Amino acid sequence: RNGISQSMNMHYYYHSSENTYSDDCGNNYGSFDLTLDYSMSVSPLGFTVNVRGSGNPADGFYISIKYFKGLGDWVSRTAEYDLTTDHSRSEDVEINYIIGDSIYGDVLEIIFKNTTLPTEIEKIYFAKQFGIIRFSDKQGNEFVRTLIVH
Repeated sequence: RNGISQSMNMHYYYHSSENTYSDDCGNNYGSFDLTLDYSMSVSPLGFTVNVRGSGNPADGFYISIKYFKGLGDWVSRTAEYDLTTDHSRSEDVEINYIIGDSIYGDVLEIIFKNTTLPTEIEKIYFAKQFGIIRFSDKQGNEFVRTLIVH
């Protein structure tokens, strides 16, 4: 809102296993986890995105998106989007699947309900090919990812 810019850095980690779970019948289930950790250069915000999948039906296939603010009032919220049912796993988080444009493609819009502090993140936008592309807080400050085309 003030024309202040900042950078967003992302680090990732991928892990998969063929025998993560075993049930009472001797069945083995595999799993995978892709973790993306984002840090901001100016604001005290951090984000973690986990894409998780499991052969165990109780765990399933989902995306978990968490943000945290570590300066001042500590705030942390997590949203889970079930990729099998296409719904939020949390009642206090609304997640919408938005058919995207030619730049970002389809996007998940995460809306955290019941935010109270003005600096709490209210919305996060996540694109499959690009990761977090936009977020905004309760008072209207917004970070929008700028694509640099070479």
